[in-house]
Amino acid sequence: MVVTEKRYRVQMEIAGWPITLAGTRQGIAEVTLGAHSGGQSPETPPWADEAKRQLAEYFASRRRELDLPFHPPRGTPFQERVWKACREIPYGRVSSYRALACRIGSPGAPRAVGQALGNNPLPLIIPCHRVVRADGRPGGFSAGTHWKEKLLLLENARPEFWSWNNEIR
Repeated sequence: MVVTEKRYRVQMEIAGWPITLAGTRQGIAEVTLGAHSGGQSPETPPWADEAKRQLAEYFASRRRELDLPFHPPRGTPFQERVWKACREIPYGRVSSYRALACRIGSPGAPRAVGQALGNNPLPLIIPCHRVVRADGRPGGFSAGTHWKEKLLLLENARPEFWSWNNEIR
């Protein structure tokens, strides 16, 4: 017999933008930005109220990072390296796909970095909106470029690129 852990879905609207969080009692496993799909769980997980509070603070520019329990996503070793490095990009800064590829030791793989970020199940927690094209344009985003642009504006992201050496590139 296979025992599966109970899953929760929490839908909310923060600053006029719909957000759905899914996960277990232990933490968030998926963040969906945009129109709600599926239903909400009749019960709420222990992290729901804190998630609503932190997201409201983030969208009101009173919080820079989300400190919520989450399940680290599982992917290929490459994807996991990309997601881990993406969490190092600070609030208000951006990295290019190429710089992120170099950071993880794969300088020839900026497109693969973009694909890995497209498979990120935890946008906002793993802030993939902070990765943009080398020419400064937003590039793709799982919830659409309008979300990416809104998040970068919210964070007052600097147009210059952040590097892991704290040098501008």
